[in-house]
Amino acid sequence: MSTMMPVDIESKRAIFWAVMASAAATLFFNTLPVFLGVAAETLQLNGEQLGQLAAAEIGGICLTSTSAVLWIRRVNWRWISIAGLLVMAAGNLLCMGADNFSQLVALRFLIGLLGDGVMLTVTYTLFGDVRDTDRAFAFSIAGQTGLGMLGLMLMPHIAEWGGLNAVLMAIASVPLLLLPICLWMPERGRNRETVTARNSSGRVSTWPVALGLVTLFLWFMGLNALWTFAERIGAETGLAQTKIGLVLSLGMGMGFLGALVSSWMGDRFGRLWQAPVSFVCHALIAALFLQHTYAVVYIGAALLFSFIWNIGLPYMMGLIARADVSGRFTAWLITFITAGQVAGSLLGGKLVGDGTTAPACFFAMGCCAAAMVTYWLIGFWAKTPPRRRLQVMN
Repeated sequence: MSTMMPVDIESKRAIFWAVMASAAATLFFNTLPVFLGVAAETLQLNGEQLGQLAAAEIGGICLTSTSAVLWIRRVNWRWISIAGLLVMAAGNLLCMGADNFSQLVALRFLIGLLGDGVMLTVTYTLFGDVRDTDRAFAFSIAGQTGLGMLGLMLMPHIAEWGGLNAVLMAIASVPLLLLPICLWMPERGRNRETVTARNSSGRVSTWPVALGLVTLFLWFMGLNALWTFAERIGAETGLAQTKIGLVLSLGMGMGFLGALVSSWMGDRFGRLWQAPVSFVCHALIAALFLQHTYAVVYIGAALLFSFIWNIGLPYMMGLIARADVSGRFTAWLITFITAGQVAGSLLGGKLVGDGTTAPACFFAMGCCAAAMVTYWLIGFWAKTPPRRRLQVMN
């Protein structure tokens, strides 16, 4: 039995810890364009190999979150979080000694499986358990984009100073900095009965949850096809890598503002229109990325990319979390997000190969259109009789 003081899941320090931990766990993804650009120059990787490298860690996260329904309500969140942080730090340091591309891919996969995946599963389940779910997710995304902005700004300079190994050391230092405040992490979330009582007033169908998860998958598949090659799209305009890093970091800063706007809006103006507006805007941004001969168009599209993303994402995740009356499937948010990211990286890499990035842009536009269709199906389901209706849409 633990002798440590219990931490209330609704406390500010618990939510702050979860926001910072989720930011550390998503640092690799949020700095992916610069990381892959440095890796491509250092290891002489082609487009398909870059897609595989991006997909490896994200695939590990996907597998961990998929299994979460079996263990997330049974384990001690504090101790498993400490283990996850240590794996993240050690794994990045071990990447410095990788002898070949295959070893690097294997290590990135293990970091995702036992490090990032554990941290994201625990923190996202916590966000789904708190009373103000939409706002908690918005704070989380603000933390992720804030750290990502800092990483995108600094990593090109770190790479110029010490190459890929210096970048890996910088990434490894972040989880180590969080270890001293691990005691702010609750040992458990809400029990199933509490979570169910918070949301349920009768039988609620799981179809809206399933449709919401599919929508997330499609959306993120398109987004990651763009994000994986955002640095290469910038390079095609003739911009230097340090300038591309600056543009992407400013874009991440716009994402930070988007998350803050979402947290401010809450449910003041409803919570159903933000996601479909984001789908449409991202399809238009993908079309703008096709105009890669004009640097000013690339800069404008990059600045809007994360801002629009973080306007719609908290509401999409909050919608699914509120529909999940058992509290068990909220962790699958990460499963479907990361599955979409893996598919986007791999398919984008296949489409791009050694050629231009235009096929990835067209692919992203198609994914956004498909996400609109599945989101419409959620709305259609909500118009069925009350016993099947999402409470959040009542």
